[in-house]
Amino acid sequence: MTPLSPRSLKQLQTCDPRLIEIIDEASYHMPCVVLEGHRPEVLQNEAFTKGSSKVKWPNSEHNKIPSRAVDVTPFPINFSKDPANLRKIYYFIGLVKGIAQMKGIKIRVGADFNGNLNFTDDSLEDTPHIELAEE
Repeated sequence: MTPLSPRSLKQLQTCDPRLIEIIDEASYHMPCVVLEGHRPEVLQNEAFTKGSSKVKWPNSEHNKIPSRAVDVTPFPINFSKDPANLRKIYYFIGLVKGIAQMKGIKIRVGADFNGNLNFTDDSLEDTPHIELAEE
């Protein structure tokens, strides 16, 4: 049985099976919370207006059915920028990236959208975001 909560499972079930496979595996190694899978039009446009997304509906990977993106974070949820919390978040991102690589699934992460391993040069920092990379 998965260690994910019913709410996390409900969100995860809106995602592409490859994302489900990655996040399910990660949840056995580190407690996590799935914040969002598929994002409907109202929520996508709200995210755009607030600046937490760079695109309007239907241009986000979250807007596809099934969703090609998932927002997930270590449990308990903590978005503070203190060094200990950031280490935990980046450890989790590394865990997810490692699982994806072992499974042969290409992903992009919101902590490093351009994939250059420089975590300060992206115009949007979205550490919970994980999406399937183009095949």
